Amino acid sequence: MDASEIYDSIYMNGHEVPGYSRYWRYFSNIKSKKDPLEYLARSNEAYWAVKQALAQIVKEKSKVKILEIGSGLGYLTYALKMEGYDIHGMDVSSKAVKKARENFGNLYLDADLFDHAKSHRGQYDVAILTEVIEHVNLPVQFIKAISELINDSGFIIVTTPNRSIAPETVVYDTESPPVHHWWLSENSMEHIGNQLNLTTSFVDFSEFYEKKPTIYNIQRARQRKRAAILDKDGKLLRKSKSGSNSRLKDSLKKIDALWIPVRKLSVSLKSMMSDEKVVCGKRGEFLCAVYQKKK
Repeated sequence: MDASEIYDSIYMNGHEVPGYSRYWRYFSNIKSKKDPLEYLARSNEAYWAVKQALAQIVKEKSKVKILEIGSGLGYLTYALKMEGYDIHGMDVSSKAVKKARENFGNLYLDADLFDHAKSHRGQYDVAILTEVIEHVNLPVQFIKAISELINDSGFIIVTTPNRSIAPETVVYDTESPPVHHWWLSENSMEHIGNQLNLTTSFVDFSEFYEKKPTIYNIQRARQRKRAAILDKDGKLLRKSKSGSNSRLKDSLKKIDALWIPVRKLSVSLKSMMSDEKVVCGKRGEFLCAVYQKKK
């Protein structure tokens, strides 16, 4: 199966796909939110990081042309559009693009990155990819194509699961191939940047985890076994246990936020009692790298 077939299978199965059900929750709920971008930023550290990065690099939202690559169901592109950004989304899955257009309007391109880069060189100020780079076979070539899409003063914002938070004894703690091909570290992202003559900086997650205390459990990660999601024909092998009742989940998150002081204490005590538990702070389970062309 090629990439488009894999993700068409994922989007066809919707909220039943393990690890992807939360995306369907965001998709289902976002249009009912008064502040869609803030809703995403509160829900997920990757979207929080995108919001932070954009706030640091963009001065006038309407004058900056943005492309979200791997826009999936389209809710992040929609949220940024509602925030005032000039943005379009692009995805290799025709099923995802169709669904995004039906729900959020004509903001989405059904296109291959490498083809798009050939015909749109230097036409964007910012490119965003959230949890995309770990899915591609050739990450250096992928970022190279994106660097051709942005102009000489442009930026690339990349989020991905963070290998750096785990010690070497944790071999692999992300989805199995062919869904994820890589588990990338901060050093990996800097290496990609250096290969392509890009400067690399990272978003500091301290503010996010201050409001959402989180522990990375090394022992559980070391023992975790990642079972396949799809068979060779793209059929679903197992179903998500958490895909339903999305509005209830959002309500519980609001209640949970009231217990932040208690959670902080709990996280602190757990980390003190075991070297196998790491408190997320500046570094978390996701990283956000910001690339810029060297001048």
